[in-house]
Amino acid sequence: MANILYAGFFALPDKDAAANRVMNNAKAFRDAGNTVFFLDEQNKPIENEHSVAGFKTWSIERPTNFFGLLKKMTSIKNIVNLVNTVNNIDIIIVYNYPAIAMLKLMFYCKTSKIKLVSDCTEWYSGKDYSFPMNILSAGDSLLRMSYVQKKLDGIIGISSYLCDYYSKCKNVIFVPPLVDKCEFIWNQDKFEYNPNKLNLVYTGNLGKSKEVFLPIIDGIINSKNKENIVLRIVGATKDQFIELCPNAEEKIKTLGNSLIFLGRITHAESLKVLVSSDYLIFFRENNRVTKAGFSTKFVEAISSGTKVITTDTGDIKYYINNINCGYIVEDYHSLSILLDKDINELKQKNELYDTNIFDYKNYVEEFSKWIGCVLKQN
Repeated sequence: MANILYAGFFALPDKDAAANRVMNNAKAFRDAGNTVFFLDEQNKPIENEHSVAGFKTWSIERPTNFFGLLKKMTSIKNIVNLVNTVNNIDIIIVYNYPAIAMLKLMFYCKTSKIKLVSDCTEWYSGKDYSFPMNILSAGDSLLRMSYVQKKLDGIIGISSYLCDYYSKCKNVIFVPPLVDKCEFIWNQDKFEYNPNKLNLVYTGNLGKSKEVFLPIIDGIINSKNKENIVLRIVGATKDQFIELCPNAEEKIKTLGNSLIFLGRITHAESLKVLVSSDYLIFFRENNRVTKAGFSTKFVEAISSGTKVITTDTGDIKYYINNINCGYIVEDYHSLSILLDKDINELKQKNELYDTNIFDYKNYVEEFSKWIGCVLKQN
């Protein structure tokens, strides 16, 4: 049994994918007999102790400028103050924590006889930022991934790629994104979509994914079944998409009513669209970022009982091949060939795979054993 402080730049209870990740991990830790405390960040900080899903939580303010971000990347004051407040912390788990702050925390934990673990879910290069943040982010990621995390008492890796990279380190455990199937959001009533159509859905941030989204449209346009396919897009309106991809306006006109933009909707509403669709579809580039990560939308689709059409990135192909939950395609051409199949054949639901494979309860025993190993670490 251990007292665990889970700290990082996530906004509880479910304001981002990071929050969903740490919350379900914490539920598994709690079910294994441990006590978990949270230190998260919010746009409007809650200074006093409060409860989130039964966990004692403290919040700090999310930085809004460069200097605030620089302080966040180098200071451990908030964690140290909370350790002094709570007392008897056995393990600190930091979520994708900045390298300098993690290095400071490592020395602090050694003198305080506290185990330090990283929950590692990404490996970014910094190219998504403008100067000077791109240089700062790239340097921080290099130091964190290649040096600091290798010195810790344990690593929770979100992908087999990361776990392989850290295979020689202490107490490495593979944990994909998890869900709590007992939550009400997984008990969704379905929309009554046209049963004669193949209903596809895309969810995500088109601003970051437009380069790998357009091949999906091309694949549908080039399919002989395009009149019998509907693609719903969650996350952007039609005008927002045209602003991002002005050269795609003619393609949108070609698809007409087969392309439906739903804009930004709540997480619960997006899950309702997902569970009502035949397939979730998304393309990703095959690079270090996608290899190191694990698609949360893939986990949500499988947990909803919706099959997936996607490209071969990370661990996805393993799951698709082993539980028969969809198709791997290479590009828009192979997508068109897939969509040329008989619509009724494509629409057949697969009742064989387990929609609960990503439920956090499946990891309680494994987490229990892992915690024991971390606590015994010299």
